[in-house]
Amino acid sequence: MQELIEILEKYDLIVERLISKNPGYIVYEDEYQVSAVPFKANRYKVV
Repeated sequence: MQELIEILEKYDLIVERLISKNPGYIVYEDEYQVSAVPFKANRYKVV
């Protein structure tokens, strides 16, 4: 992921990476990515 971030930033695109031990309700997952809906209590909390 870091390599992709570096390429995007090279072209002045803003990238925000969030890291969480508890991402929420997982709605999609494969070997490269996870998509999750945050738990209600953590919805606006930035880790």
